[in-house]
Amino acid sequence: FVHVNAMCLSTPGAVFAEICHKIPALARSCRGRMSEGLAHERLAGFFSETRRQQVVVLLLDEVDCLVTQAQSVLYRLFDWLSLPGAHLVMMAIANTMDLPERLLPRVASRLGVRRVNFMPYDRAQLRSILLEHLRAGEAAGAFCDDALTLCAARVAGSSGDARKALQVCRRAVEVRLQAADRRQDVQMLDEGDAEPLEDGKTPISVQEVAAAESDLLRVNPAARAIAGLGL
Repeated sequence: FVHVNAMCLSTPGAVFAEICHKIPALARSCRGRMSEGLAHERLAGFFSETRRQQVVVLLLDEVDCLVTQAQSVLYRLFDWLSLPGAHLVMMAIANTMDLPERLLPRVASRLGVRRVNFMPYDRAQLRSILLEHLRAGEAAGAFCDDALTLCAARVAGSSGDARKALQVCRRAVEVRLQAADRRQDVQMLDEGDAEPLEDGKTPISVQEVAAAESDLLRVNPAARAIAGLGL
């Protein structure tokens, strides 16, 4: 099983070297940096090897990031599926629902598309995801229940994107830390060498989550453009 998150790649063509490094049979000979051409050549040879019996399951996450003007990266990736004896199962996850329709004919011809549409997360699911992330980071009590509920409800009502909910929570923590820094600066001015203020003992509040969401909305280019219209 090979998992590649295309959003983490520096360029679309870097996907070939990333796959090389994650296939055990190729990793030993693909150490260090590899050019796009060399990595693709190694992979094409690997998937053309008819004596190989092991099936490779390749999961391409954020495959939208691999779309170029000529779609050459996607073409070369999906072309492996047409090789006899490739023993390859490829799954591609895209954020855009119409990606298959936007593919060039030569790319689409390489696909045997079985589409599965995932519905956006609802409020309960988003809240559960946030709790799991907090527990994994040993920070289950960092947010009050109402703050998590508000974050989950607001994101579920807009996009249902778990990443957006995590961004709001991260920004809420930054809001708390910035407020603590400002209070510390004021105390130092008023009291000279006073002891540092202790903060973080109370959970992130509903107000801090609301402020975080507002901050993220303001940095959205589309929201800034609309606000600048003066309507």
